[in-house]
Amino acid sequence: MQKGILIEESLVEMINGKRLKEMGRYPQEIVRTLFFDAKEDDLFAANLCNRFSKPDFTIWKGTKSKNVSVKSGKSDSMGFENIQSFILYLRMKGVSEETQKTLLYYHYGDGTMTGTGKKRLTYEQISSLLLPKIQKANQELNSPEMINCALDRFVFRGSYGRVISADFVLFGGSKFGTLYSQEQIRKAATRKRYFYSRAIHFGPILVQPFLRDVQGVSDNPYKRGKIQAKWHYMQSDLEEVSEQERNRVA
Repeated sequence: MQKGILIEESLVEMINGKRLKEMGRYPQEIVRTLFFDAKEDDLFAANLCNRFSKPDFTIWKGTKSKNVSVKSGKSDSMGFENIQSFILYLRMKGVSEETQKTLLYYHYGDGTMTGTGKKRLTYEQISSLLLPKIQKANQELNSPEMINCALDRFVFRGSYGRVISADFVLFGGSKFGTLYSQEQIRKAATRKRYFYSRAIHFGPILVQPFLRDVQGVSDNPYKRGKIQAKWHYMQSDLEEVSEQERNRVA
């Protein structure tokens, strides 16, 4: 069983069916962050979410609930998706046809929007060849509206239709961690713009091919049709926002 799943199960077990005063210090901290009005005698429930949702578990206080996504490893990956479904999502959000085409040409790097070209270019080659188009696309994709769309897709909601949204992201494990709210995450992401990057960005969220397979020798060629989203130094960016908030209160 994956380490992340074990952590999520452990956290649910620490909280489910317990009153606040019956919990250990760490789960109490989690609950008090999620529910500011939590009292010692309040009873809480918790359950794991299904594997298609971005949140990993839900905590209940009566009829009120909060959904939490857990990032327990060192990976900066935010998720994977088929490039075609992602393009459809961007089209639904009003992204221009020109930017959609740029994403496809950049993704496949073979002169086509379908991945059927005979010669595949490296990242260095395709980013140099398409640099003006990439930077023009980034002018559109780095708007606050599109950064928030990317956050919904890769951090809060995911790509599986009508699923629940994460209210908080927990960086940590079953013994200690730090919670960041959706509001803090949106604030951290929308204050960073990457207009002149050589890669496709939605604020700090980098969108790249999961596999370029320039030589065409991979045993998993299907991965070439997928994108990978990454947010380098996500927790550092969030801690900056958190510290600014603490300084304002002080």
